Amino acid sequence: AFAPEGPINNVFQPVVSFTDTLQSELDIYNRWGELIYKTSSITRGWDGKTKDGALAPGGVYEYYIKLLGLDNTFHTYNGTVTLL
Repeated sequence: AFAPEGPINNVFQPVVSFTDTLQSELDIYNRWGELIYKTSSITRGWDGKTKDGALAPGGVYEYYIKLLGLDNTFHTYNGTVTLL
């Protein structure tokens, strides 16, 4: 969980190693399956805002991460994150 307007833990950012972070993707979907955030640089993370810059409402969101490993193969991960 993270709190975008809090003093700490205000960005959801995956911690990765041995990956090409310049060729990675992070997608965030709301509970209706709508893509609300997308970045091709996961080092930026998600600050809780939607594509139009508005703060997303609190709740559970699904994330999908696609990483290019040092072995030149893509690895995908998904799960949920709670926005407080």
